[in-house]
Amino acid sequence: MLAEKAIPWPQIFDGKKWKTDLAKLFNVRGIPTHFLLDREGKIVSKGVLRKEMPDLVKKTLGP
Repeated sequence: MLAEKAIPWPQIFDGKKWKTDLAKLFNVRGIPTHFLLDREGKIVSKGVLRKEMPDLVKKTLGP
């Protein structure tokens, strides 16, 4: 599906949903969960709606 949709960003899925240490660390409560990182790799947003993501990316990372 990733190739079919041409999704250019990293995707992580281990099949265990939110029952893993990583999911607990990042407080993942559902799938999908979107995170936006700034240029320094810091999480600037979590759980953004898909339709809001383009504007937030532009605001955070520039054009």
